[in-house]
Amino acid sequence: MTYVIHGATGAQGAPLLARLIRSSKHAVAAVRNISAIKNVPAIAVDNGSVDSLIEAYRGAEGVFVHLPVVAEVDRLQYAQNIAQAIALAQPKRVVISTSGWVVDEPDSPLQSPTESAIATLIREVRQTGVSLAVVAPRLFFENLLNPVVLGPVKTQGILCYPLRADYPVSWSSHLDVAEVVER
Repeated sequence: MTYVIHGATGAQGAPLLARLIRSSKHAVAAVRNISAIKNVPAIAVDNGSVDSLIEAYRGAEGVFVHLPVVAEVDRLQYAQNIAQAIALAQPKRVVISTSGWVVDEPDSPLQSPTESAIATLIREVRQTGVSLAVVAPRLFFENLLNPVVLGPVKTQGILCYPLRADYPVSWSSHLDVAEVVER
């Protein structure tokens, strides 16, 4: 059985794909252009095409989804397409990463709106009846390496990170997310 990994060339999907392959799982990178990926199994998918997604998901043991960083209108369309494909293809399990969006704290100032792409994806996949897990990391250690964050640390000795002082938060790394998703 196959594990289909969205974003397998990116920060969240790549560590997961590597873990699954090391664990002798048949995992494939779900990518737009398979010629752009080397040394790992890949399948071409188009998040804009339900048929493309159904083809990738049919018979899959698991599907890992995190939405790409694109305009919200596109993310919403992708979320709807992915959910529709899951409903029709019925993979055994789906794991969704919220990629830092807050979906489980209604009173949080960072709560994603109910009509957002990530909230829509979770809600619509839940309605398919397919086994679903949602991984909800808040902040990634890797964010500290972004130039906009690291620059002032180096030049001014100041960590400028957009968190209120009274907002408790847990950090995770992309490797932490990959370990949780694999399990």
